[in-house]
Amino acid sequence: MNEELSFLLGVIGAGSVFAPFIFILFHLLRQFLFIPVAVVCVAGGILFGPTAGTVYSIMGLTLASFIFFFMINRFPKMLERLLNLKNCLEIEISMFHKLLYCV
Repeated sequence: MNEELSFLLGVIGAGSVFAPFIFILFHLLRQFLFIPVAVVCVAGGILFGPTAGTVYSIMGLTLASFIFFFMINRFPKMLERLLNLKNCLEIEISMFHKLLYCV
């Protein structure tokens, strides 16, 4: 996976006109590749400079949030499942903390 990431960053860093669009698209795909946000944001700062990298990162993160928001509203059962999962995890975490305090 590091080879693919370095190849993509090399293509972006080559200075093509489409580099910002590829970088923003990479922000959209980042969550499916399990790459931390900080890694992509730092890479943007290295490739485009601090100001442009920050702007492109904010654009990519905002666009990813909008897409996720519209997908959740489009599929209400998915929202219900995510909320149920969140509630179950909160219950398990609280039970784990209570167990730790008892010991």
